[in-house]
Amino acid sequence: MLTSSRTEDSIVAALAYDEPILVRVRRARGLTPRIKAFDLETPDGAPLPPFTPGAHIKVRIPSPDHGWLSRSYSLTNRSGEGHYQIAVLLEANSTGGSAWMHTLEEGDDIQIFAPENAFPLHEDAAPALLIAGGIGITPILCMARELARLGRPFQLHYAARTCADMAFADELAGMSEAHLYFDDGDRDKGLRLDALLQAHAGRHAYVCGPTSLIQAVLNQCEQAGWPQGQVHYEMFAGALAQKTDREFELELRQSGVTVRVPPSMTILEAAITQGVFAPFECRRGECGLCVTPILEGQADHRDHYLTEAEHREGRQMCICVSRSAGGRLVLDL
Repeated sequence: MLTSSRTEDSIVAALAYDEPILVRVRRARGLTPRIKAFDLETPDGAPLPPFTPGAHIKVRIPSPDHGWLSRSYSLTNRSGEGHYQIAVLLEANSTGGSAWMHTLEEGDDIQIFAPENAFPLHEDAAPALLIAGGIGITPILCMARELARLGRPFQLHYAARTCADMAFADELAGMSEAHLYFDDGDRDKGLRLDALLQAHAGRHAYVCGPTSLIQAVLNQCEQAGWPQGQVHYEMFAGALAQKTDREFELELRQSGVTVRVPPSMTILEAAITQGVFAPFECRRGECGLCVTPILEGQADHRDHYLTEAEHREGRQMCICVSRSAGGRLVLDL
């Protein structure tokens, strides 16, 4: 799900990251037929670690096969309100995370990890352009709420297929800076990215949502010559394809398999097509189940599970999203 370098919100959050925090569901409510919001607080009322707009928490999800998995959910409320608020989309092909989250009710206890922020808001770089699609509204809403509190200028553009699919629609409809788009399948009624980005060229832009939306924003900003470092994004699935992606040779040494991996295929998919067993769960580079030792070559790391130090060491990689940085890669698989 996260695409920029990891930053720690505070010393407290950094110290608490490796230890789960017990929280209780104070409130659970449906926002749309497939999106459910949860307000989380500590059972004894103890303060939660602070966070900054764009931050997320990891939730521990019980798994009968693996014990525990973790799933990341963006925080939608502002820090210091005494609770964390998240919203979870029930995925059609849920591997356990969103389906389990949607079973939670008020009073249930769960374990989380302290907030991290790999999608920080530059509060002093106004006016900001906020773009969201679908469940991507969650970190964007947190940013909008904070900018509104600070009195900083911004515009928020939020697209969904129908009005019924829009989370927090009532709040956003009353926000003068927000513009809502639902096309009901008619593209002429949807968000016109080309005109929007031309009108706000050079601003700090923040986008979260489906891969197709993020890729379109990045492509158009690049073509328009936006300054580097002023387009920020976060995604909830997979990793973005990059123009520099090239075919490479992959050797799975334990299995005695060598195969060419095209730009359109992940290492995990290549292994599966060759009949090689490779454990996986999230396919987003979050859970760590697909971490595989590197025997030769260098990885182009695109995961959110391994630490920056582990990326630099280059001894292992998440094969569901990361690729080879060179022409050949040998894995212990």
